[in-house]
Amino acid sequence: MTVYDIEAVLNNRLMEYANDPLTTIGMENVQWGNMEYTPVTGVPYIAGNFVPASSAPVGVGQESLIREIGFYQLSVAVPGGDGKALIKSIIAELHQYFKQGLVLALDGVEVRIQRFRIFNTFSSPDWYVQILRVEWRSDISNQ
Repeated sequence: MTVYDIEAVLNNRLMEYANDPLTTIGMENVQWGNMEYTPVTGVPYIAGNFVPASSAPVGVGQESLIREIGFYQLSVAVPGGDGKALIKSIIAELHQYFKQGLVLALDGVEVRIQRFRIFNTFSSPDWYVQILRVEWRSDISNQ
């Protein structure tokens, strides 16, 4: 297992959000890392970026698991000049999908959500963007 297996777990969770008919942003409006994407003017979108931060053995010995820690940055973009109601609604939806304490699993890899944090914003004439950080940890095999 590698950190990219952890990324797959988190990407899968974002796909579950985007495929939920009750959420605001659909799959066609998710920008994935290193994939071409052109935002549609006036349509909200999310950009997901996986950031591994540190790695350390959990125990002693060659069989010890490796604790990986990092964050999954979600950049939520809504049309500029329309106020904050829409972006607050999308952030509330995402918070339900990445709640603190939630354990996500895919193909034998488990990822625990440590914290959901709202960071800075930036804007342009067309977009208002809020940065979110989903802090995670995962103990993976070093084999």
